[in-house]
Amino acid sequence: MANLVENLSIKVALTNTCNFKCMYCMGSETVPYSELISKMEDFRVAPLETGNISTDQLLNVLRAFRQEGFQSIRPTGGEPTIRKDWDRIVNEAADMGYKGVDITTNGATLSWYLKNHEGKLPYGLSTVKVSLDTCDPDEFRKITGGGDRYKVMRGVEEIADQVWVRANTVLLRSNATPKKLSSLLNFAQKLRMKQVQFLDLVYYPNMPGADPTFWEKEFIAFPEFQKVMEQITPGIQFEQAAGQFGVNFHKATLDGLVITFKDSTSTMRDAMCETCPVYCQEGRCLVRVGTDGNVTFCPDYQGELWHFNGPESLQNGTFSRNTGIIKQIVRGSRRTRTIEIFAKRHNLRLPKDV
Repeated sequence: MANLVENLSIKVALTNTCNFKCMYCMGSETVPYSELISKMEDFRVAPLETGNISTDQLLNVLRAFRQEGFQSIRPTGGEPTIRKDWDRIVNEAADMGYKGVDITTNGATLSWYLKNHEGKLPYGLSTVKVSLDTCDPDEFRKITGGGDRYKVMRGVEEIADQVWVRANTVLLRSNATPKKLSSLLNFAQKLRMKQVQFLDLVYYPNMPGADPTFWEKEFIAFPEFQKVMEQITPGIQFEQAAGQFGVNFHKATLDGLVITFKDSTSTMRDAMCETCPVYCQEGRCLVRVGTDGNVTFCPDYQGELWHFNGPESLQNGTFSRNTGIIKQIVRGSRRTRTIEIFAKRHNLRLPKDV
């Protein structure tokens, strides 16, 4: 059990807003930005107008998770770096004893942050994951809804000597060509990134505005990705990464650059998954803390599934009991190939090569 909990990360939404408007956050190119306000990482049950929990409340929740044996957190958003005290949260989490504190960011504010903090990142950071789906400036603006690729480049170059920098790339079929993938990998190396992680496109059927046609058109599974990579580098060898609880990760190294692929065709599931009204693509993969303090153990946008409020559970003395339920779920979960079941339940078309 201890090892399972050690491998289980806590994904923490630091803000429910973003300065980009990436098309895949809602799986559509046409959803108005006003509907994107909660973003893909904010798993809230309470409505937006109820407001967020305070920084002190969030830190108390993280401290309690640490006391329960959890060892890594992943601050996300929205865009976490637009929260004024994001660095305080990162540093205090590290001081609590979390071994891994990494942050997922679009990178647009990194250069500004360094300029205003003597050129230094927060000391608690172990990894910076920068969302980078293309190296083409025009495509970058289209995918991000107007984002400035050069601003991101500048920030990445300035932090490359301070921390492990990873590019996170949501793999879309329209960008999965040998030419485009090769250009992206070369671009990452030029920026002195250490790793590129390709994320298969995830579809959340219970998310407001979710567009199944976008997923059907753009989803690409690992076997097809591997064939494209073999065209770029004949003989490239991918191995399954160790120490992962949720989805599988395939790993290879190319000229010193670590390449990983998140594979959600096989995920951790338990008995409750079989009767789940949502039956998500990702399964039991992460503990998620929303900006309202809501804690879930699956992609739960509408509150259909088991959840609890972190600050309230600390106040009424049920936090340990609730995290005990999470540990029980971990103990009862098994890795299962579920992509076909998921597609059938939601009437989705899968590509042939899955």
